[in-house]
Amino acid sequence: MNEQNLPSVILVPGLWLGGWAWDDVAAFLPHDTMSVVALTLPGLESQTALRDGIHLADHVGALVDAIRKATGPVILVVHSGAGALASAALDQTCDKVRRVVYVDTGPVADGTIARPDLPPDTTEVPLPPWTELETGGASLAGLSQEMLQRFQARAVPHPAGPLLEPVRLTNPARNQVPATVVCCSVPSAIVRQLADTDGMFALLKDLTDLTYTDLPTGHWPLWSAPQGLADIIAQATTPPRLRRLRRRPARPGRHHRPGHARLTTRESLDGPTAVSDNRIGEATSAKSAPCTSMWPRSGWQPARSCSNVDGC
Repeated sequence: MNEQNLPSVILVPGLWLGGWAWDDVAAFLPHDTMSVVALTLPGLESQTALRDGIHLADHVGALVDAIRKATGPVILVVHSGAGALASAALDQTCDKVRRVVYVDTGPVADGTIARPDLPPDTTEVPLPPWTELETGGASLAGLSQEMLQRFQARAVPHPAGPLLEPVRLTNPARNQVPATVVCCSVPSAIVRQLADTDGMFALLKDLTDLTYTDLPTGHWPLWSAPQGLADIIAQATTPPRLRRLRRRPARPGRHHRPGHARLTTRESLDGPTAVSDNRIGEATSAKSAPCTSMWPRSGWQPARSCSNVDGC
């Protein structure tokens, strides 16, 4: 395949993290069939990076620039607080993105403010203690002591500007970009039920082509289940027709294991379609709507505002 036609996978971490956070996942991705870019957003380059004066537009702009520079169809992968950035970037670039993968996160609404509880003069938000994260709903399940130590050592205070400013959305075509929601902290069966309410998952109803995939682990599968997450991302780079051709038959008696992904449902304009029981399964049919132009309480809340530890 011509290198310019290879899918471009853009990996965007959540709060306090740089592109390094995707290293474990990137190691399992097939780099011969895709190009991979792990973003470090402005103000998160190092402990000494300038964070005062960083705005939401800076983070959205960095992501939009990465999407527009990609030479192949883009698979946008966002974790946790980066769900809001995905909504803002898709608002401008949905014609360039083949699929968006929400990892324990999801889309947000116009006007969403990640941390309206912060004093307006706040310049940065440091990584909270583990107990505070877990109280806010960000599960640490699957993280070893070594992983936690690495997290704490490499985490960088998050610029407050992007957390204090509202997301502005004007292009409904962003909802037509095919989406995969990777459910880690909350099982997909519960997410689907909650999506039918007016609560925190309600915006999923606006997506015209939606796939749910379960990856049972904590809020940071980038480290607790990197191979399972890499498998989901790799599958997302493959057009649906080819994915159906490559499906492996389900093996009777095979039970689901933590850290291994399983596609559970797929939604399209025509409603749910048939579902495979494969470890990394694929629906037997689906309709992709063309583009015309998390998850815990602390990870994502697609309301107009949220005041959680880990942003929106």
